[in-house]
Amino acid sequence: MHQRRQILAGLACTAAAAALGSKRSLGGYSVLSQTRFKSVRPAPAERRFVSEAVEAKIIEVKRAIADPELGWLFENCFPNTLDTTVTFGTRDQRPDTFVITGDIKAMWLRDSTAQITPYLPLARTDKKLNDLIAGVINRQTLCILIDRYANAFDFGAKACPWGVNDKPPLKPELCERKWEIDSLCYPVRLAHAYWKTTGDTSCFHSDWRQASSLIVKTFREQQRLHGPGPYSFQRTTNNPIDTPPFEGRGNPTRPRGTHSLGLSPLGRCLPLPLLDSCESLCSGGPQATGGNFLAGAGGQVFCRRVPGAGTRSNSSTLQIRHGPACQTRNGLCL
Repeated sequence: MHQRRQILAGLACTAAAAALGSKRSLGGYSVLSQTRFKSVRPAPAERRFVSEAVEAKIIEVKRAIADPELGWLFENCFPNTLDTTVTFGTRDQRPDTFVITGDIKAMWLRDSTAQITPYLPLARTDKKLNDLIAGVINRQTLCILIDRYANAFDFGAKACPWGVNDKPPLKPELCERKWEIDSLCYPVRLAHAYWKTTGDTSCFHSDWRQASSLIVKTFREQQRLHGPGPYSFQRTTNNPIDTPPFEGRGNPTRPRGTHSLGLSPLGRCLPLPLLDSCESLCSGGPQATGGNFLAGAGGQVFCRRVPGAGTRSNSSTLQIRHGPACQTRNGLCL
């Protein structure tokens, strides 16, 4: 696993080098380079999924990279998700793909989107790869229907022993039940990108529409305009950043239209559980932020983070951010 992380750490550099599109072909890699940079991919028979489009892209990009080590990194990193983390099949006559995060045998909604997104452009010409990605969307839909507040699922594999005593008790399919807003944003991101890339709507069935409605419902609940909502999370631990205070609901806040998060995307307790006011502009309009924004020229908005429990701002919590104003319909950002 340490070796895999070292390889993944170089992926950004590899992609940047490929984007530069060096015209120097590496068809003539030296014998020394071939000996030094051997493939560490699983043997072909041991790879969990093989895409002809991905294999062709590896050859194409590697030839365009002048540095042998960067070419080696790309060759090993780009297919790693397909080689080692996916389980592809069917469920209810639909494509179904389970994607483990790598070092833990469980599927995170956020991570699975990030892991599979680099292959989207190749799905246009590879039906098998197209079905694999549709299967991820179908599995994410299933996960949200099981528990819209959960962030990770192992479907009975018991991959997260640290959470066995969490409260409330976990459903059998769950690995962790940490409410993190990105866990619901990333499936939406993948579904939209998949549709824009392929034009395929087969995975947008009644279950997907129901899951989408649950996402909106969850966001509404966690604005906490009418009370704390149904979610709580408690873990027996000596580390205070691993469990929110106040019976697992997080520090108290005033209703401001922003979403309340007891836990950050890294799964750590947030002492100030409100998201930036910029986000609330898309949820309830400028009035929902309690005046914690400044309008700028050209439709730009400057937002500041507030504690949400009485004070407007102070030196430890003030954070100026810049972002575009968003159009809304029924309180949702378009």
